[in-house]
Amino acid sequence: MWRNSGRTEQWWLNLFNGILPEREWKKNLRMNRTVFTSVVDELRPFLQPGRSPRGLDVLSVEKQLAMTLYFSKDQGSLMMTANAFGVANCTVSSVVRKVCDIITNVLGTRYIKLPNTIHKLNELVNGMEN
Repeated sequence: MWRNSGRTEQWWLNLFNGILPEREWKKNLRMNRTVFTSVVDELRPFLQPGRSPRGLDVLSVEKQLAMTLYFSKDQGSLMMTANAFGVANCTVSSVVRKVCDIITNVLGTRYIKLPNTIHKLNELVNGMEN
């Protein structure tokens, strides 16, 4: 993980450790702590940090998901996200790409099912219209 001098992760630590009010979870990450923890548990097998080859800090699964959600919540500012989590812009970019790829290709296939017959498609359409 790359860091820029002058950036701190104190905001994230305050949120994660319960120092900030619980409403901040929904405001900043668009989900409550319970749902967040559930998603982290699903992502953990794919994002579990290993050892850093260069002796740099590694990012927890929680921090990787939080960075992705924070980045995605508004207009996706690399700099704002990097500042909030105390990391470099390139770290945010890499993490967001990796987490989104796993959500799309692993979790997405578990939870998003498209109809595979015309009959099932029509049932789905009719259900939405009613």
